[in-house]
Amino acid sequence: MVNDVGRRIAAIRVRRDLTQEQLGAMIGESKQTIYKYEKGIITNIPLPKIEKIAEALGCPPTVLAGWDDAMPEEQKKDETREQLNALVDMLTPDEQKLVIAQLRGIVQSQAAQDGRQES
Repeated sequence: MVNDVGRRIAAIRVRRDLTQEQLGAMIGESKQTIYKYEKGIITNIPLPKIEKIAEALGCPPTVLAGWDDAMPEEQKKDETREQLNALVDMLTPDEQKLVIAQLRGIVQSQAAQDGRQES
């Protein structure tokens, strides 16, 4: 299982539209090292390196380290979307249609309860 720091690095890197090679160049590491961070092969990333990665990614080091739950709302939504997309990608097309129908049902039910409009 990917460690949380590595998962956060990968998620933010992808959102910033950076390759592993680009991030590595920004912090003086190889793309292989970035890969190892993201996949949890290297788990004891020194704090100064986390700080360099955070600076390159434009986020506080506390977000990468998991010490700060004050992640911007849009970033939380992006992570949720990434998780949903990864799960949906594992399904067959028929299963995907079923999941979409179920989600629509949940949204419609919540909208009816809250008086919200479905988007």
